Amino acid sequence: MKRIEKLILVSLAGLCAGLLSLYAADEVKVTCQLDVTKGKLELERKPGRIEIDMAGDSISDIVQTITATSTDLVVVAAGVATNGVTWFRNLTTNTTWYVDIGRMDGTSWYPFMRLAAEEVSVGRLHPTNAIYAVSTGGNVLLRTIVVED
Repeated sequence: MKRIEKLILVSLAGLCAGLLSLYAADEVKVTCQLDVTKGKLELERKPGRIEIDMAGDSISDIVQTITATSTDLVVVAAGVATNGVTWFRNLTTNTTWYVDIGRMDGTSWYPFMRLAAEEVSVGRLHPTNAIYAVSTGGNVLLRTIVVED
């Protein structure tokens, strides 16, 4: 049986994936769609394009190695003073290694997102909280784009 699946996840409030594109000055547009089909289960959500004002004028676009031995601080370029819309992508092709993304509270780790190989997530971060990540396997590359809010 030939199986064709198309799944693009998006939610500005939580886990999401989608197409992030920048247009004219001070505008961020996110195009989203979620289609799920498995057996008799079908779900389709198409909120369309979400437009977000961008007060800042900086973007951080960094690829960094995330290790499995400790939680790594996700690097955001110094020019981004306030976190805004953020794009994460696990660049590994190893299907058994995930990247967990979360926050630290002292020495306690609180993961809130998991990306499998090549998965993408788009959302709005808390404006000032630092972001941390850890790999569930070997070293993986995580691409993080942060648009200044």
